[in-house]
Amino acid sequence: MSKIKLHYTEEYNSFTASYYKQFMSQFFDLQPYDHTQHCENILINDFSPNNLTKIKASLETCRYIILDNLQEIFYDQEWNLDLLEPFKEKILMFTIGANVHPWLNIVKVPNWFWYFESPWYYSRKYHLYTPKLANDPKLFFMPIRKTSVGRELIYNYLDDMLEERSIYSFVERGKILPGIPDEHKEDQRWFNSEWYDNTLFSVVNEDSLDYKPRIFTEKTCKPLAFHHPFILLAQQGVLKMIQDAGFETFPELFDESYDNVPSIQERAKLVNTQIRSFDVSQARSNIVVEKLKHNHDRFFDQHLVFDCIKKEVVDPLLDFLN
Repeated sequence: MSKIKLHYTEEYNSFTASYYKQFMSQFFDLQPYDHTQHCENILINDFSPNNLTKIKASLETCRYIILDNLQEIFYDQEWNLDLLEPFKEKILMFTIGANVHPWLNIVKVPNWFWYFESPWYYSRKYHLYTPKLANDPKLFFMPIRKTSVGRELIYNYLDDMLEERSIYSFVERGKILPGIPDEHKEDQRWFNSEWYDNTLFSVVNEDSLDYKPRIFTEKTCKPLAFHHPFILLAQQGVLKMIQDAGFETFPELFDESYDNVPSIQERAKLVNTQIRSFDVSQARSNIVVEKLKHNHDRFFDQHLVFDCIKKEVVDPLLDFLN
């Protein structure tokens, strides 16, 4: 049986990484697209409010358009997609977010960052990392790139501990992580084993605005991949979401009831309290080590990851195009 031809834009986004092209090529005849051709089926990897006019023009001549809204592109009420509504039968959107346009046909893939980061890290051989906890480690590892309400709160709460008891960054404030080669200064997935070997746990700062779609991103994927316990400052319920994805969290180290608290201000206070009361003697107890191995093995299980992509992405896409 011949493969369905699928034209895709070349922007580096969800489906255009080399390992995803290779996987998708099993099911589709992939061809590049530049918004000017007349094609039957088009996958838009550069979907944003800025190119709605170009997408509308393509919709007038194509059979179907697939909108890639997976890689941390949130669409909400601020995105006026009404321009596309007359073509709603032609559109399928893949998203990690929520559907705020009832007319829009969507496939939600809430665990997308795990599916995306895992083969990326695997291609860089990060799965070969074996933890070697230092004799006198610092307490926590806390990388921050961009500011947000939650990140400002926890940074200010922990200010007196940062220099002496952590490895941390806050790029927007001019503080970068140690041990990053110059050529990787802008590489958000660069991995230095010393960050993890020299700290007991990660303080993960996800998006903390509860009106946005609830997700976990590469920020959470890193401790899952790199044998690190973690405490999470994120939207309400994200810790439960991680558990539902089959990963272990650490109630033996932290009181995880913070995940149920509605207010980001109160969640930040509770996370701060848990960090300050951390029992160092339990940091690598047997149960913690077992959980770290489970998380690492599950995160890097390429058969599992691509099986999930087949079920949650490829099969719905094939159904739509057929």
